[in-house]
Amino acid sequence: MPVNPNNKVLWDDGMIVWFNGPEWDQVAADHFATAELQLEQSAKDNAPWADRTGDARRGITAKSSHSNGDVTMTLFHTVDYGLWLEVIQNGGFATIMPTIERDGPRLIYNAIRRIRHARKGQNR
Repeated sequence: MPVNPNNKVLWDDGMIVWFNGPEWDQVAADHFATAELQLEQSAKDNAPWADRTGDARRGITAKSSHSNGDVTMTLFHTVDYGLWLEVIQNGGFATIMPTIERDGPRLIYNAIRRIRHARKGQNR
């Protein structure tokens, strides 16, 4: 599970969690909320399977939440066989973790940028 102790970020099992202090949580939460569709679309666009019904691809969903000092983004399947797609053939059809590993660092970097920008605005 990747963890960055400086920014207190971790991602694992389809989740990205942000811990940076309550005064900046709302800035991170706002960024995560706008990034939901980007993360979701990236997972859908890069899903390695051939669609039969299209339900699995349409059902990939990203949701962000903010509670108890944690800002969280979760990427998940809504179809009951989504887990099967993630694990069959040694992850050959996986889209959740590859998307988190590929796009998670960019999402976190952009949240950090927004917090730095917000902090600058408060220091004027």
